[in-house]
Amino acid sequence: MENEYKVEIMPVLGQATPPPQDGQPVMESPAPGSTGQGPAQPPPPNPLMQFLPMIIMIVVFYFILIRPQQKKMKEHQNLLSALGKGDKIVTTGGVVGTVINIKGDTLSIRSSESKLEIRKSNVAEVLEKSSSASQSAVLDESSSDNEK
Repeated sequence: MENEYKVEIMPVLGQATPPPQDGQPVMESPAPGSTGQGPAQPPPPNPLMQFLPMIIMIVVFYFILIRPQQKKMKEHQNLLSALGKGDKIVTTGGVVGTVINIKGDTLSIRSSESKLEIRKSNVAEVLEKSSSASQSAVLDESSSDNEK
């Protein structure tokens, strides 16, 4: 006695769902475009939620990078506008000197035995402010020079 097996080959290429097994109910999906009770479709995403990570990143960059840089630039501008003759300064190159003359956007400084002319924007910090008496004398001299 030989075992005989019967195998049925069914074409399944065009079927969307597997063929029903014995004892299982047949589930049919609604046709496309129909209003049948099918699986629930998720609601479309909110456009604001798509851009929210980028908006948060821009706000973080503003508070971490841009705002402190603007504050530093404003402080440097105030430092440059308050510069006067006799102030001891340090340049961005590391030269320490005393301001002897201010013309527009350039400074003449004396460092040791050298006289240098630098741009105002190259002043990194003011080490010592000159005394107020000498500043008022400098202002008097400059006003008398302008009157001549």
